[in-house]
Amino acid sequence: MSVLSGRLLAASIYRALGWAGVVLLAVYSWELRAAPALVGLTGQDSARPAQVISAAALPPSVVDIPIEQLVHEFPELKKLKPAAGQELLGSILQKVGKDVATLFNDFPNVTSREEVTEQRLAITGAMHDEIYQEFRYLALVGPDRRSVGFREYRTDSKGRGVRRQGLESGYLITQGFVSIPLYFHPLLQPDSKFRYLGREVVKKRLTDVVAFAQTPQARDKERFEIGGKSVFVLLQGLAWIDPANNQIIQMRTDLRAPAPEIRLDSQTTHVSFAEVHFRGGSLRLWLPREVEVDTRCYGVTFRNTHSYSEYKLFTVQTQMTQESKPSRK
Repeated sequence: MSVLSGRLLAASIYRALGWAGVVLLAVYSWELRAAPALVGLTGQDSARPAQVISAAALPPSVVDIPIEQLVHEFPELKKLKPAAGQELLGSILQKVGKDVATLFNDFPNVTSREEVTEQRLAITGAMHDEIYQEFRYLALVGPDRRSVGFREYRTDSKGRGVRRQGLESGYLITQGFVSIPLYFHPLLQPDSKFRYLGREVVKKRLTDVVAFAQTPQARDKERFEIGGKSVFVLLQGLAWIDPANNQIIQMRTDLRAPAPEIRLDSQTTHVSFAEVHFRGGSLRLWLPREVEVDTRCYGVTFRNTHSYSEYKLFTVQTQMTQESKPSRK
Protein backbone atom coordinates (compact mmCIF):
# COMPACT_ATOMS: atom_id res chain seq x y z
CA MET A 1 0.00 0.00 0.00
CA SER A 2 1.38 3.37 -1.02
CA VAL A 3 1.44 5.77 1.92
CA LEU A 4 2.07 9.51 1.99
CA SER A 5 2.64 10.74 5.48
CA GLY A 6 4.27 13.70 7.07
CA ARG A 7 3.82 16.56 9.44
CA LEU A 8 4.43 19.94 7.89
CA LEU A 9 5.23 23.08 9.82
CA ALA A 10 3.78 25.35 7.14
CA ALA A 11 3.20 28.56 9.01
CA SER A 12 4.45 29.97 12.30
CA ILE A 13 3.60 33.27 13.88
CA TYR A 14 5.19 34.39 17.10
CA ARG A 15 4.29 37.53 18.97
CA ALA A 16 5.24 38.94 22.37
CA LEU A 17 2.31 41.09 23.45
CA GLY A 18 4.21 43.26 25.89
CA TRP A 19 3.78 41.06 28.93
CA ALA A 20 5.70 37.95 29.87
CA GLY A 21 4.67 34.50 28.79
CA VAL A 22 2.13 35.38 26.08
CA VAL A 23 3.02 33.98 22.67
CA LEU A 24 0.86 33.54 19.58
CA LEU A 25 1.63 30.44 17.55
CA ALA A 26 -0.07 29.41 14.33
CA VAL A 27 0.70 26.01 12.82
CA TYR A 28 -0.44 24.08 9.79
CA SER A 29 -0.06 20.38 10.45
CA TRP A 30 -0.69 18.13 7.47
CA GLU A 31 -0.84 14.35 7.72
CA LEU A 32 -1.92 12.72 4.47
CA ARG A 33 -2.23 9.10 3.43
CA ALA A 34 -3.00 7.81 -0.03
CA ALA A 35 -5.30 4.98 1.07
CA PRO A 36 -8.89 6.34 0.88
CA ALA A 37 -9.83 4.77 4.21
CA LEU A 38 -7.07 6.74 5.91
CA VAL A 39 -7.52 10.12 4.27
CA GLY A 40 -9.65 11.29 7.19
CA LEU A 41 -6.70 11.52 9.57
CA THR A 42 -6.20 15.03 10.91
CA GLY A 43 -3.07 16.92 11.75
CA GLN A 44 -4.40 17.75 15.20
CA ASP A 45 -2.94 16.67 18.49
CA SER A 46 -4.18 13.10 19.03
CA ALA A 47 -4.03 13.57 22.80
CA ARG A 48 -7.09 15.81 22.78
CA PRO A 49 -10.36 15.78 20.88
CA ALA A 50 -10.63 17.67 17.61
CA GLN A 51 -12.24 21.08 17.90
CA VAL A 52 -15.45 21.22 15.87
CA ILE A 53 -16.18 24.38 13.91
CA SER A 54 -19.90 24.92 13.44
CA ALA A 55 -21.06 25.78 9.93
CA ALA A 56 -23.78 27.97 11.47
CA ALA A 57 -21.12 30.16 13.10
CA LEU A 58 -19.41 30.91 9.79
CA PRO A 59 -20.30 33.88 7.57
CA PRO A 60 -20.73 33.30 3.82
CA SER A 61 -17.40 32.49 2.19
CA VAL A 62 -15.75 33.72 -1.00
CA VAL A 63 -17.26 30.67 -2.68
CA ASP A 64 -20.80 31.70 -1.75
CA ILE A 65 -21.15 35.47 -1.98
CA PRO A 66 -22.17 37.18 -5.25
CA ILE A 67 -19.49 38.19 -7.74
CA GLU A 68 -20.43 41.85 -7.42
CA GLN A 69 -19.79 41.74 -3.68
CA LEU A 70 -16.48 39.92 -4.18
CA VAL A 71 -15.25 42.56 -6.62
CA HIS A 72 -16.26 45.28 -4.16
CA GLU A 73 -14.58 43.64 -1.16
CA PHE A 74 -11.44 42.34 -2.90
CA PRO A 75 -9.62 45.06 -4.87
CA GLU A 76 -7.49 42.40 -6.56
CA LEU A 77 -10.58 41.44 -8.59
CA LYS A 78 -11.31 44.88 -10.04
CA LYS A 79 -10.37 43.72 -13.58
CA LEU A 80 -12.08 40.33 -13.32
CA LYS A 81 -14.16 39.14 -16.27
CA PRO A 82 -16.73 36.94 -14.51
CA ALA A 83 -17.31 33.39 -15.68
CA ALA A 84 -20.69 32.47 -17.14
CA GLY A 85 -20.65 29.08 -15.39
CA GLN A 86 -18.58 26.41 -13.63
CA GLU A 87 -17.86 24.15 -16.60
CA LEU A 88 -14.10 24.78 -16.49
CA LEU A 89 -13.67 24.29 -12.72
CA GLY A 90 -13.15 20.53 -12.72
CA SER A 91 -10.50 20.67 -15.43
CA ILE A 92 -8.66 23.55 -13.74
CA LEU A 93 -8.57 21.78 -10.36
CA GLN A 94 -7.34 18.56 -11.95
CA LYS A 95 -4.51 20.28 -13.81
CA VAL A 96 -3.34 22.57 -11.01
CA GLY A 97 -3.69 19.71 -8.51
CA LYS A 98 -1.41 17.55 -10.62
CA ASP A 99 1.23 20.28 -10.75
CA VAL A 100 1.01 20.96 -6.99
CA ALA A 101 1.39 17.24 -6.28
CA THR A 102 4.44 17.10 -8.55
CA LEU A 103 5.98 20.09 -6.78
CA PHE A 104 5.66 18.49 -3.35
CA ASN A 105 6.58 14.98 -4.50
CA ASP A 106 9.77 16.09 -6.26
CA PHE A 107 10.72 19.11 -4.19
CA PRO A 108 14.49 19.49 -3.59
CA ASN A 109 16.07 21.15 -0.60
CA VAL A 110 16.13 24.89 -1.35
CA THR A 111 17.69 27.95 0.27
CA SER A 112 17.12 31.63 -0.43
CA ARG A 113 17.84 35.09 0.87
CA GLU A 114 14.90 36.45 2.85
CA GLU A 115 14.36 40.10 3.74
CA VAL A 116 11.64 40.76 6.33
CA THR A 117 10.14 44.04 7.45
CA GLU A 118 7.93 43.79 10.55
CA GLN A 119 5.61 46.69 11.22
CA ARG A 120 3.02 47.79 13.76
CA LEU A 121 0.32 49.96 12.24
CA ALA A 122 -1.60 52.85 13.79
CA ILE A 123 -5.40 52.90 13.79
CA THR A 124 -5.27 55.09 10.66
CA GLY A 125 -3.29 52.40 8.85
CA ALA A 126 -0.09 54.42 8.88
CA MET A 127 3.12 52.70 9.94
CA HIS A 128 3.80 53.23 13.66
CA ASP A 129 7.22 51.58 13.89
CA GLU A 130 9.18 48.79 12.20
CA ILE A 131 12.25 46.57 12.25
CA TYR A 132 14.14 44.98 9.34
CA GLN A 133 15.94 41.62 9.30
CA GLU A 134 17.71 39.38 6.79
CA PHE A 135 17.96 35.57 6.90
CA ARG A 136 18.90 32.54 4.88
CA TYR A 137 15.60 30.72 4.43
CA LEU A 138 15.59 26.93 4.11
CA ALA A 139 12.85 24.65 2.79
CA LEU A 140 13.90 21.05 3.44
CA VAL A 141 12.19 17.78 2.62
CA GLY A 142 11.84 15.18 5.33
CA PRO A 143 13.84 11.94 5.47
CA ASP A 144 10.89 10.09 3.91
CA ARG A 145 10.71 11.25 0.29
CA ARG A 146 7.09 10.09 0.18
CA SER A 147 6.14 12.88 2.57
CA VAL A 148 3.90 15.68 1.34
CA GLY A 149 5.49 18.95 2.30
CA PHE A 150 8.70 19.95 4.02
CA ARG A 151 10.13 21.90 6.92
CA GLU A 152 11.01 25.58 6.72
CA TYR A 153 13.74 27.25 8.78
CA ARG A 154 15.62 30.52 9.17
CA THR A 155 19.38 30.75 9.69
CA ASP A 156 22.09 33.38 9.48
CA SER A 157 24.35 33.69 6.42
CA LYS A 158 26.57 30.86 7.74
CA GLY A 159 23.73 28.41 8.26
CA ARG A 160 23.51 28.86 12.03
CA GLY A 161 20.22 29.07 13.87
CA VAL A 162 19.14 32.62 14.69
CA ARG A 163 17.01 34.29 17.31
CA ARG A 164 14.50 36.55 15.63
CA GLN A 165 14.62 40.15 16.79
CA GLY A 166 11.59 42.05 18.00
CA LEU A 167 9.72 39.37 19.92
CA GLU A 168 10.41 41.07 23.24
CA SER A 169 9.28 44.40 21.76
CA GLY A 170 5.90 43.13 20.64
CA TYR A 171 6.58 42.44 16.95
CA LEU A 172 5.27 39.51 14.93
CA ILE A 173 7.02 37.41 12.29
CA THR A 174 5.43 35.01 9.80
CA GLN A 175 6.70 32.15 7.65
CA GLY A 176 5.68 29.10 5.65
CA PHE A 177 4.72 30.51 2.26
CA VAL A 178 6.37 27.92 0.03
CA SER A 179 3.69 25.53 1.30
CA ILE A 180 0.62 27.67 0.67
CA PRO A 181 -0.42 25.94 -2.62
CA LEU A 182 -1.16 22.77 -0.62
CA TYR A 183 -4.87 23.68 -0.58
CA PHE A 184 -4.92 22.60 -4.22
CA HIS A 185 -3.17 19.27 -3.60
CA PRO A 186 -5.45 16.44 -4.84
CA LEU A 187 -5.50 14.87 -1.38
CA LEU A 188 -6.62 18.15 0.22
CA GLN A 189 -9.07 19.40 -2.38
CA PRO A 190 -11.96 17.47 -0.70
CA ASP A 191 -11.42 19.69 2.39
CA SER A 192 -12.59 22.79 0.52
CA LYS A 193 -15.32 24.12 -1.72
CA PHE A 194 -14.13 25.70 -4.96
CA ARG A 195 -15.61 28.20 -7.39
CA TYR A 196 -14.39 29.40 -10.77
CA LEU A 197 -14.71 33.18 -10.78
CA GLY A 198 -13.50 33.98 -14.30
CA ARG A 199 -10.41 35.42 -15.95
CA GLU A 200 -8.17 38.34 -15.10
CA VAL A 201 -4.90 39.72 -16.42
CA VAL A 202 -2.21 39.72 -13.71
CA LYS A 203 1.35 40.85 -14.45
CA LYS A 204 0.57 40.72 -18.17
CA ARG A 205 -0.62 37.12 -17.84
CA LEU A 206 -4.17 36.00 -18.52
CA THR A 207 -5.15 33.90 -15.50
CA ASP A 208 -8.02 31.75 -14.32
CA VAL A 209 -9.23 32.93 -10.90
CA VAL A 210 -10.43 30.25 -8.47
CA ALA A 211 -11.89 30.85 -5.01
CA PHE A 212 -11.67 28.25 -2.25
CA ALA A 213 -13.02 27.92 1.28
CA GLN A 214 -12.25 25.18 3.78
CA THR A 215 -15.34 23.38 5.07
CA PRO A 216 -16.04 22.67 8.77
CA GLN A 217 -15.30 19.01 7.99
CA ALA A 218 -11.75 19.81 6.83
CA ARG A 219 -9.24 17.34 8.25
CA ASP A 220 -6.41 19.84 8.56
CA LYS A 221 -6.94 23.28 10.01
CA GLU A 222 -4.66 26.10 11.02
CA ARG A 223 -4.14 26.12 14.78
CA PHE A 224 -3.52 29.29 16.78
CA GLU A 225 -2.28 29.17 20.36
CA ILE A 226 -2.03 32.05 22.79
CA GLY A 227 -1.74 32.15 26.56
CA GLY A 228 -2.44 28.42 26.86
CA LYS A 229 -5.57 28.60 24.70
CA SER A 230 -5.72 26.75 21.39
CA VAL A 231 -8.23 27.26 18.59
CA PHE A 232 -8.54 25.85 15.09
CA VAL A 233 -9.55 28.19 12.29
CA LEU A 234 -10.67 27.69 8.70
CA LEU A 235 -9.19 29.58 5.78
CA GLN A 236 -10.52 30.81 2.46
CA GLY A 237 -8.83 32.48 -0.44
CA LEU A 238 -8.24 33.23 -4.09
CA ALA A 239 -5.72 31.79 -6.54
CA TRP A 240 -4.69 33.18 -9.91
CA ILE A 241 -3.65 30.28 -12.18
CA ASP A 242 -1.87 30.59 -15.54
CA PRO A 243 -3.75 28.25 -17.93
CA ALA A 244 -0.68 28.05 -20.16
CA ASN A 245 1.32 26.09 -17.57
CA ASN A 246 -1.19 25.45 -14.72
CA GLN A 247 1.00 27.33 -12.25
CA ILE A 248 -0.36 29.42 -9.39
CA ILE A 249 1.20 32.84 -9.85
CA GLN A 250 -0.59 34.65 -7.02
CA MET A 251 -2.64 33.75 -3.93
CA ARG A 252 -4.58 35.49 -1.20
CA THR A 253 -5.82 33.80 1.97
CA ASP A 254 -8.07 35.05 4.81
CA LEU A 255 -9.64 33.62 7.93
CA ARG A 256 -13.19 32.42 7.36
CA ALA A 257 -14.18 33.89 10.72
CA PRO A 258 -12.49 35.66 13.66
CA ALA A 259 -11.31 33.70 16.70
CA PRO A 260 -12.63 35.75 19.65
CA GLU A 261 -11.29 33.20 22.15
CA ILE A 262 -7.80 34.57 21.50
CA ARG A 263 -8.88 37.99 20.21
CA LEU A 264 -7.67 37.21 16.69
CA ASP A 265 -9.77 39.41 14.42
CA SER A 266 -8.29 38.75 11.00
CA GLN A 267 -5.30 37.63 8.98
CA THR A 268 -4.80 38.31 5.27
CA THR A 269 -1.87 36.88 3.30
CA HIS A 270 -0.84 37.89 -0.23
CA VAL A 271 1.78 35.74 -2.00
CA SER A 272 3.29 36.43 -5.42
CA PHE A 273 5.13 33.54 -7.06
CA ALA A 274 7.85 33.65 -9.71
CA GLU A 275 9.60 31.01 -11.78
CA VAL A 276 13.03 30.22 -10.37
CA HIS A 277 15.77 28.81 -12.61
CA PHE A 278 18.50 26.90 -10.79
CA ARG A 279 22.07 26.88 -12.04
CA GLY A 280 23.62 23.77 -13.47
CA GLY A 281 20.44 22.08 -14.68
CA SER A 282 17.00 22.40 -16.19
CA LEU A 283 15.10 22.49 -12.89
CA ARG A 284 12.52 25.28 -12.67
CA LEU A 285 10.15 25.85 -9.76
CA TRP A 286 7.48 28.44 -9.01
CA LEU A 287 8.34 29.80 -5.57
CA PRO A 288 7.36 32.83 -3.45
CA ARG A 289 8.94 36.13 -4.46
CA GLU A 290 6.97 38.74 -2.50
CA VAL A 291 4.66 38.20 0.50
CA GLU A 292 2.59 40.55 2.65
CA VAL A 293 0.72 39.44 5.78
CA ASP A 294 -1.64 41.65 7.80
CA THR A 295 -2.71 40.23 11.18
CA ARG A 296 -5.04 41.97 13.61
CA CYS A 297 -4.88 40.57 17.13
CA TYR A 298 -5.59 42.12 20.54
CA GLY A 299 -6.64 45.31 18.79
CA VAL A 300 -3.24 45.78 17.10
CA THR A 301 -2.52 45.44 13.37
CA PHE A 302 0.80 43.88 12.35
CA ARG A 303 2.18 43.85 8.81
CA ASN A 304 5.01 41.62 7.65
CA THR A 305 6.52 41.97 4.20
CA HIS A 306 8.86 39.28 2.92
CA SER A 307 11.11 39.34 -0.14
CA TYR A 308 12.85 36.19 -1.43
CA SER A 309 15.81 36.11 -3.81
CA GLU A 310 19.02 34.18 -4.58
CA TYR A 311 17.31 30.79 -4.58
CA LYS A 312 19.77 27.89 -4.62
CA LEU A 313 19.63 24.13 -4.27
CA PHE A 314 20.78 23.22 -0.78
CA THR A 315 22.83 20.23 0.35
CA VAL A 316 24.81 19.59 3.52
CA GLN A 317 27.91 20.48 1.46
CA THR A 318 26.52 23.87 0.45
CA GLN A 319 28.86 26.62 1.54
CA MET A 320 27.06 29.74 2.70
CA THR A 321 28.68 33.01 1.68
CA GLN A 322 28.64 35.94 4.03
CA GLU A 323 25.76 38.26 3.14
CA SER A 324 26.11 42.03 3.33
CA LYS A 325 24.78 43.62 6.46
CA PRO A 326 21.16 44.80 6.43
CA SER A 327 20.82 48.09 4.54
CA ARG A 328 18.00 49.29 6.79
CA LYS A 329 17.65 49.72 10.51
